[in-house]
Amino acid sequence: MAWLLLVVSGTVAGIWGFSWLTERPLEEVHASLESDQPRQALRQVNRFLARHPQSDTGLLLKARALTELGRIRQAERIFETVGATEPADLHAWGRCLASRGQWSAALLLFEQLVSSHPHHFHHPKALYEASVCWSRLGRHDRALVHARNLAQVEHYQARGWFLVGSLHNNSDNKLKAVEAWDHVKRIPQGLASLQLTADKFHLAYARAALELGRGRLARQAIDQSLALKRTAEALVISGETSFRDGQLQLARKDWTEAVSHPEIQADALRLARLSLARIELQQQHPTKALQWLEPLDDQHTTSRTAYLFQRAHTMLDHTDTASHWKTRTIALRKQEDRDSTIERALTESPRSYWSQIVQAYRFAQQGNTEQALIMINQLPESDNDFAKDLARAIRNHTTLPTLDRLPIKHF
Repeated sequence: MAWLLLVVSGTVAGIWGFSWLTERPLEEVHASLESDQPRQALRQVNRFLARHPQSDTGLLLKARALTELGRIRQAERIFETVGATEPADLHAWGRCLASRGQWSAALLLFEQLVSSHPHHFHHPKALYEASVCWSRLGRHDRALVHARNLAQVEHYQARGWFLVGSLHNNSDNKLKAVEAWDHVKRIPQGLASLQLTADKFHLAYARAALELGRGRLARQAIDQSLALKRTAEALVISGETSFRDGQLQLARKDWTEAVSHPEIQADALRLARLSLARIELQQQHPTKALQWLEPLDDQHTTSRTAYLFQRAHTMLDHTDTASHWKTRTIALRKQEDRDSTIERALTESPRSYWSQIVQAYRFAQQGNTEQALIMINQLPESDNDFAKDLARAIRNHTTLPTLDRLPIKHF
């Protein structure tokens, strides 16, 4: 019996030693991945797999390298075949799913990593990713829990507080956003550890402060942003800050510079033109105002744009045209009020039936049918025509019902 035990023990040890020797070359693959060299890692692991094609360890390392290279579907096929239990593999698989908008499926992996490996190197990353997933699924409360936990992790405090502020900002709670971002500013080298540049941080801070009516704070932040990089977006906010402070010439100067900025984006250009038209109307120059407004006529018009058109034509005694823009202003405001009601419901009661219906609609509208299907299948059947038609459209991949049919009274 003792001899048999010795033989079995020796056999197990031999198998383990063979496996260790076989997979020893994978150490260089690990090193390449840890030093952010995924192309090199992929070449190395492919050489190994040519000799040992059934190695799960080698296949999982290949999947991680493919994830880093953005070859998501190839990586996913490996994860689906081999599975994942190690933190790095769970994180990579979760990232694959999240990159395709599969928030529910990604969340399961990130939450597993968070709960099972609280001291692992990938734990803070999983907290961040899980927070983003919860946010995408409309669960602001759960997203904040992970963001606040991230803010307590050494070396990740600034990223955590920035995420907390961003979640509040997206939920239109500008006060909480500014308070969270103040934490970032107080952390030594906090801005340097963020995943966005310092000028963009100051720009976001200025926007939130301005919406709170804190002009001095907004001015300090926007000046810091402009000192780092003179972007069109920062010039637009700088002009708005001056305008609200009664400094019309400074506002005009910033907005005029923004309009001619070589890298201006469409949204910033629209805001700058609207703002310059507003100054012209305030100074009783309706013709000049229309010169700024007319290029915006065919764009996605808001009630703010329509109202400025209405004012300009009214001042010019263009009765019929002014009436047209008045009608359009009223219709757009009604639509915007509806959208505002929906957004408020999504923030305040994300688990309500109609909030989840809207979330499913938006996923389907974005082409994310898988996530829309997950959400619609979790909901009870409804007698409401809009809800029934939406569920049918998502399941059959047909045209979605228009949001005009959404029963806003339920919100």
